[in-house]
Amino acid sequence: MKVAAFTLFEMIIAMALLSIVIALVYTSVSMAGGRAHNYSKNANEHLQLLAFSQHLEEDLATATHVFWDEPNAFTLINYDASRVTYILENTFLYRQKEAVKDSIPVNQIEVNAIKVNTPDKRPLLRELWVETRLFGQPLRLYFFKEYFAANKLQM
Repeated sequence: MKVAAFTLFEMIIAMALLSIVIALVYTSVSMAGGRAHNYSKNANEHLQLLAFSQHLEEDLATATHVFWDEPNAFTLINYDASRVTYILENTFLYRQKEAVKDSIPVNQIEVNAIKVNTPDKRPLLRELWVETRLFGQPLRLYFFKEYFAANKLQM
């Protein structure tokens, strides 16, 4: 009686093909996982930068005065006399409002301002450029503070 079975050679070929298929599946799954991680990291970086820039834009819009305090800081005075301070330190731009402190977590930041002198010689910040990086590419954010003539004179 003859027994039907696979030969050793057929088994080796089947195992070789199976190992190739498993290697292809593993490679594609690991590449997809890496892409998902990079997408998540980029989305998180974008959301943090967007939230911070919206805070800065809102702070500038609600401030009556923005004083240039020193080479690396400026203070916003709001209508209700509350203060928000921004400080450039160790390649981070920190925002301090009461007990809350947040920052832009980027590699490079540069703050430039055009100062307008008020009658009492306190410099007011008029324009602000923040140079940062997003997705590894340089990004320049521009902010503008418009003062009304009455605001400039009432210090």
